Amino acid sequence: MGRRKQNARMIASNIIILEIRKSKKIPDICKELMIENVHNHMHSLGSALGCIELAARRADMHGIKENKK
Repeated sequence: MGRRKQNARMIASNIIILEIRKSKKIPDICKELMIENVHNHMHSLGSALGCIELAARRADMHGIKENKK
């Protein structure tokens, strides 16, 4: 994975982790931020969704579960 893509993934997942910790769930704005971030770096939507999942798993390790609707 290239350095720019790696940086984009780290920034995105960190943003999401902060939001998850604040609200105890993955907010819609986070998903939008992720998609926008990846789009700006010319990466696929799949990569954005992967970042959301990665961030959710990392947040789970800290004892925060995504709220089920």
